[in-house]
Amino acid sequence: MGVAIFLLSAAVLLHEVSLLRVLAMAWWHHAASLVVAVALLGFGVAGTLLALVPALKREATVRWCGGLYALAIPLSVRAAAAVDFNVLEVGWDPSQWLRLLALQAIFFVPFLIAALGISTAIALASRKPGRVYALNLIGSGLGALIAPLFLAWAPPAGVLHVAVFTAAAAAIAGPGKMLRVWGLAAGLTAFLLGGHGLPMADQKDLPSAPPAREILETYLGPTGRVDRVSVPGLHYAPGLSMLAPHHPNKQEALYVDGHLVSAVDRDRPDYLEHTVGALPFLFTEAPRTLYLGVGPEMARATDIVELNADLLDAAEVTGVAQDPRTFLETTQTRFDLIVHHLPGLHAAAETPLLTVEALALALSRTTADGGVALNASLTTPPRAGLKLLATAERVTPHVIAVRNAHRLCVFLRHRAATAWEREDVLVFCRENGFDPVRPVGWRLEEPHHVTDTPLLEPGPDYPYDVRPATDARPYFFKFFRWSRLGDLFDAEQTSFVQWPYVALLVALLQVVLLSLVLMGLPLALSRAARAPVLLFCALGLGFMLLEMSFLQRAMVRIGSPVHAVSAVLGGFLIGSGMGSLVGERLGRPLRAAALAVIVLAPAGYLLLPGAPWGAALVCAVVAFPMGIPFPAALSRLEDKSVPWALAWNGCASVAAAAAAPLLSSTFGIPATAGAALALYALIAARTR
Repeated sequence: MGVAIFLLSAAVLLHEVSLLRVLAMAWWHHAASLVVAVALLGFGVAGTLLALVPALKREATVRWCGGLYALAIPLSVRAAAAVDFNVLEVGWDPSQWLRLLALQAIFFVPFLIAALGISTAIALASRKPGRVYALNLIGSGLGALIAPLFLAWAPPAGVLHVAVFTAAAAAIAGPGKMLRVWGLAAGLTAFLLGGHGLPMADQKDLPSAPPAREILETYLGPTGRVDRVSVPGLHYAPGLSMLAPHHPNKQEALYVDGHLVSAVDRDRPDYLEHTVGALPFLFTEAPRTLYLGVGPEMARATDIVELNADLLDAAEVTGVAQDPRTFLETTQTRFDLIVHHLPGLHAAAETPLLTVEALALALSRTTADGGVALNASLTTPPRAGLKLLATAERVTPHVIAVRNAHRLCVFLRHRAATAWEREDVLVFCRENGFDPVRPVGWRLEEPHHVTDTPLLEPGPDYPYDVRPATDARPYFFKFFRWSRLGDLFDAEQTSFVQWPYVALLVALLQVVLLSLVLMGLPLALSRAARAPVLLFCALGLGFMLLEMSFLQRAMVRIGSPVHAVSAVLGGFLIGSGMGSLVGERLGRPLRAAALAVIVLAPAGYLLLPGAPWGAALVCAVVAFPMGIPFPAALSRLEDKSVPWALAWNGCASVAAAAAAPLLSSTFGIPATAGAALALYALIAARTR
C-alpha cells in the first residue's frame, strides 16, 4: 500500500501544477489559490465519506481510487471545456457565477477520488500514521518538484498524461490480478480520452485577432505558451503620437498565453521617436538601456532580461533568461536607462517589479544621470496611472511623467531636471501632442489631454485603491476598495467595480459553502464519532496560511508562478513528510513542533532566495516541524474519530487556501504569515 500512496500523491501534485498552466492558457494567470482550494476540498470531503461509509475503509479502496483518478483527469478537462465561462462578464451576467461554480465542481471530482484513496490509507494506519502521512507528503512534494521539468518538454495536456499514468500505476502496484487489470484498463482508457487542453477564451488577444492571422511559431514551456503570429495590418505602437510622421510597418505579433505583449519590427522602427516611451531618451545620448522583459519598443534595448527564454527566441533577440528582479539584485552593472512596460495582470497576481522596493532597487542600478522608465496604459477613471505615479513618488521626488490619451510614461531620476531639460520635455510634448503631468508645475499653454482624465492626487472617495504597491502588498493591479463593496449592488456604480477581484471573493464564499455543505453538515447530522474541532481546524488553517504566504513571497522572489508553486509546494510537502517520519521516532512532540514552527518560519520568510531549488530547501527546513503536529494529534484519537478529524482539517485548509489571496492583498503577505503563526501559538498553548 505504501507504493500506491506514494504514486497517487505524486499524481495529485503533477495534476495540480499542470492544471495551473492549463487554466493560465485558457482563462487567467493567477489560478494557484483556486486549484489548491479545490484540491483540498477533495481531501476534506473524503474524510466525510469515510465517516459516513465505514465500508470504504479497505486497502483495495486505495488502488480502486488510483484507476478512477486516472479516468477522471481527462474527463474533467473535457467537461470544463464545455463550460462557457468569461470572468469579464461576471458584473452583468449572473450565470457566470454558476459557471464558475460548475468549473469548481468539475475540477473537484478527480481530486476527491484521489483524496479518498489517500485518506483511506491514513485512516487504516491511524495508530501509527506517521509513515503513511510521510509517504503522502513526500510523494506529493516530488510530484510538485518534477512538474516543471515535464512542462519544459511537453505541453500541459501532455503532462496530464504523466499524472494519468502515475495514478494508474498506483492501481497496478501491489497484489491482486483484478486490481492490476483494472489499473491497466483505466490507464489505457484515460490515455485515449486525454491529450486535449482547454480552448483559449475568446476575449483573449490571440483568439480575437483577425481571422487571416497565421501562427508562425509556438513555444510551450513552464513559464507560458509563446506564439509569434503574422497579423494582417498590425500596427502595434503603444503611446504613438497622432502627429507622428512615421508608423509601424511589417510587424509580427508576440503573444504569451494569448495576451499580446510585443511585436517584432521587420522594417525600420522610426516611429519610436514619437511615442511617450521616448521620454527618457531625451536626457542622454546613446544610452546603455536595460529592458526588463520583452515588450513594446524593445528595439531600443542594448540589454534585455526576460524570464521566459522562449519569448527571447520568438522575438529573435539576445538576452538573459532570468527573473528580472533577481538580475537586478545580483548585477554589478550600471545602466543609463532601465525600462519596463506594465503588463495587464489579474488583481491578485504578484508584481515583483512594480513595488516601492523594486523601483528603488532598479534606480540604484542606474548611473547618476540615468533613471528608470515605466510605461502604462491609461483608463478612465485612471487606475494604473495614478498608482504608478504614487509608487514612483514614494521612491524619489524627482519624477517626470508624460502622457497622451491612452499611455503614460513615468521616469524616475536621481536628481531634479535642469531648466534646459525641462524645455526639452516641453518641446517634445508640443511636437507630438503629449502633455507633461509631473512635475505638477510643468504645463503647456494649451494642454491636449489633461482635462480628460487628470492624473492628480485622488480624494478619499476615489473609487479605486491606488496606494503604492510594496513587497508586503505586491499587488499592483489590485484596485478594489472594501469600502466600496456596496457598489456591487448599485447599478450606477457597477462600472467602477473590479470584477475579476470580486470573482476571487465569490470563489472563496463558494468553496467555503461547499466545504460546509459537503463536510460539516453530513457529519453534524450523522452519528460519526467526533474529534476536537478547534485543534484540527487550527492545524489546517495554520499549515495552509503559512504555505500560501510562502507561495506569495516566492512569487515575488522567483517570478515564475509555476516555478514558485513547484518550489514552495515541493519544499513544504517533502519537509513535512520528513518531519512526520522523525516525529514518530521522537514520540510525536506536538507542542515542541508548534513552537519550532514559530521560530523557523519568520527566518525562512525573510531569507527566502530567488532560485527555485534554494527556495525549496528553505521551505523544507521551515516545514520540517510542521509535519509533526497533525499525525501526532491523529494518533491520540480513536479509530472511528479519524475521518471526522480529516474532514475538519480539510475544511479549514480549503478556507485558508481560498482566503489567503484576499488576506494578503488587503493586509499584506506578512499579516497572512502572522495569522498562521498565531494559530501555531494557539496549538502550542492548548496541547502538550
